[in-house]
Amino acid sequence: MGRLFEFGCEHCGYQAEVSGGEDVGFLIVTRTMICLDCKEVVDVVVGESHPGSLGSDTHILGRCPRCRGRRVIPWPKSRPCPKCGGKMKKRYADPVCFWD
Repeated sequence: MGRLFEFGCEHCGYQAEVSGGEDVGFLIVTRTMICLDCKEVVDVVVGESHPGSLGSDTHILGRCPRCRGRRVIPWPKSRPCPKCGGKMKKRYADPVCFWD
């Protein structure tokens, strides 16, 4: 079961609910990335939990879930804000949501 956390930028106030790294649900594997097209921190589907679990939905692999762009890069451990370059921090220790 995957987990989402709330991250916020200390400088500009931008917020995102993402896993914060690699995560695994029942069907998919995600990785938190920055989309260079829409300038958002997003969880991108990077694989399947079980071979064939995506069925015909393989077109979502490697795409931003917001704008469907392919220009995504891994979100560095330094957690830069995609809007202003400031540092983003996890707001709460507990997840805000579980997904599967």
